[in-house]
Order: sequence, then structure tokens, then C-alpha cells
Amino acid sequence: MNTKIKLLFTLCVLGFTLLACKDKEPVVDKCKNNFLDPGEEQVDCGGVCPESCPEEYNPTLFCKVNGIQTSFYTKTLQKSSDHWVLSCENDTCSFFFRFGTNGSVGTYGLQQLGTYIFFQNIQYDIVTDGFYTIGSHDTGARRMSGFFQGKFSRPNNVDTVYITGGQFTDLKY
Repeated sequence: MNTKIKLLFTLCVLGFTLLACKDKEPVVDKCKNNFLDPGEEQVDCGGVCPESCPEEYNPTLFCKVNGIQTSFYTKTLQKSSDHWVLSCENDTCSFFFRFGTNGSVGTYGLQQLGTYIFFQNIQYDIVTDGFYTIGSHDTGARRMSGFFQGKFSRPNNVDTVYITGGQFTDLKY
């Protein structure tokens, strides 16, 4: 009987030892698990997580072309050594507006050289009454917002395209 108790005691000690040595589940940082957990604003950021979420980037650019509200699927703002260029495109038109060298907040005339539009596959490269306004310019974030308009024609004023109410918001360069 003594042997049975010793054997039972040995088995119990062995069983408890094996259970104690079992690998514990690793602690998972819910702010680094690639899932949207309760309390997070986006996956693994914001809310309960110490890391803030990246800022959403939603630039806009629209205007009226001959009185018809128009938006664009491509829109870029570029700075070269001697000028800024705002360009945009959709299925019926493309714009290339040369802004000149000044990126400061203010209103300026569109540069004649390098400013033109293609509307329904026809180039209009004579700009009159064209201006742009830089409403905000965040040089740290490299973003600019503003307004534009102009009257574009072909040689001999054969026909004219009016761009009015143009606005660009939060364009990166």
C-alpha cells in the first residue's frame, strides 16, 4: 500500500510539474496586432493606442468649364526652380496652369507662357483674364490650397473656353 501511495504521489508531482512548465500564451499588444480592436480609431492607432493615426489625404480640384461643374481624377501641383504648375485631367479636358515663382498667399495673374488647356481634344493656349489665388500654403506639410479662373482661346479667337469658380484644396507638391 505504501508503494501505491508513493507512486500516486510521484504521479501527482510529475503532473503538476508538467502543467506548470506548459508554455503560457504570449501577451499580444492590441495596438500592434494588425486588427481594428475596440477603442482604436483605425487599425493599431488612435484612441487607446499611443500612436496617432496618419492624417487622411483627400485633395480636391474642381471648376466650371463653360458653366458646367467639372471635377478631375488626376491633379498635381509641382514646383520647379522658376515656377509652380497646377495640372489636372479628366475625360474631356486637361489644364496646365503656370503660376509663376511666388508661392506666397495672395492673388496673381496666370503666366501666359506654359498655361493652356485641352478641351475636347482642342488646345486653347491664349489666356486672358486669368488669375489664381493662393489661399493657404503649408510649407512644412508641402500642401497648397487656392482658387483660379481664366478665359482661354485659340489663335484668331476662333472659340473660347471659360474656366470659372476653380478651387484646389490641400494639394501636395
